[in-house]
Amino acid sequence: MENIQTNSLEHSPRTAIKKAAQEMAANTKDPARLTALLRKLKAYIDEIEKSVREQTLEALRESGAVQVFGVELDYSAVDNWDYSGSARWQALSEHVERWTKTRKELEAMMRNAANNPGIALVDEETGEVIPPAVRTEPTMKINSKF
Repeated sequence: MENIQTNSLEHSPRTAIKKAAQEMAANTKDPARLTALLRKLKAYIDEIEKSVREQTLEALRESGAVQVFGVELDYSAVDNWDYSGSARWQALSEHVERWTKTRKELEAMMRNAANNPGIALVDEETGEVIPPAVRTEPTMKINSKF
């Protein structure tokens, strides 16, 4: 990490950043320690960004797009829409919520059947025998808290 020059970060395209990250990953002797440090730094960076967000938006409104350290900053409005004035939309949303709840209940039963061989699931309306869920390759994740 100590070999990265500030000047090189000021003008690095994404490919150079990716290359530096790959080199850092390949050369670390303690990946868990590096990951912990990066998570903590990311938390600091996220909080700092939140703290200066309004000031940055105001500056960009006044000046328009700017380029700093090889990063172009600009802003745009993101429209938000409220559809709740439509009775049809509300009815459709209620249907989606009910079907989503029903699907999640079925998924839970199928997982339970997979974890408890011998349990047979039968759809009471159709008589269909519902197969247990099939476990796929798990996704590994790294948890952190501080």
